[in-house]
Amino acid sequence: MPKMYIYIAVAIVILFWLLRNQTIRQLFKAFNHKDFTRNPKGSNLTQQQYRALLVGLINGEQLMSYCDLLETGVGRDRLVEGLRDYWGITDRQSAFDLMNSMMEGGHRMYFDMVLDFVKKYPDDGIRTKMINQEYPNNERVAEFAANLAACIKEYKNDPGIPYSEVNLSKGILGWDTGRMVNLARMCCDVGYITSEEAWDLINSAYEAAQENFPDWRSFAISYVIGRGMWGGNSMSYGGIQEIAVKALTQPESPWTKIPLH
Repeated sequence: MPKMYIYIAVAIVILFWLLRNQTIRQLFKAFNHKDFTRNPKGSNLTQQQYRALLVGLINGEQLMSYCDLLETGVGRDRLVEGLRDYWGITDRQSAFDLMNSMMEGGHRMYFDMVLDFVKKYPDDGIRTKMINQEYPNNERVAEFAANLAACIKEYKNDPGIPYSEVNLSKGILGWDTGRMVNLARMCCDVGYITSEEAWDLINSAYEAAQENFPDWRSFAISYVIGRGMWGGNSMSYGGIQEIAVKALTQPESPWTKIPLH
């Protein structure tokens, strides 16, 4: 019997440690995560606010945040760490510096140039050489071009989000505005910006999306292609594409109930 009590005590200690460990908690959350999670206490958003928030739906699903509330529902420690490590945001000033940059140009300022290089120089080596000659101090152009070329090659005729000429012509404003919405929510959650400031940024992203896309599908295509240019056809790309397709097709997705316009 004493040995049994020791085993139970050890099991309790291990369980306590697992529940305290942020990484393990996140894994549990990911395992139990349901698509398009709503706040269990209900939403206090107006229809217009909800529609604007849905511009960030794909990125929000990555974060496993609520889709119907300004607050993400994600732990503050995780948000602070993510903002610091992945976005370079540590305070109010760095938050506004990045978000203003995203609204003024974002990654879309590279897209037309990158796409032009990809079309002109199908050979990877020649393309990289030409880019380095023209932009010797900008490594991002060559990196983005390599990423986009790889995605066009692999996903040109993809049944979900194809990299067709028509879809490429949509640009990647969806990528910039979609991330912008979620970034504003995260910065608000950790106290870097106020809720009023967050809504101003979210509404600006929403207005830009409305002006440039007729529906959620066009927006999603733009978002996914932007992700392709930014990160290439890496392992996580498939997850982003899957989220986009689910958002466009699943009955529980708010996109299937609330149109962009």
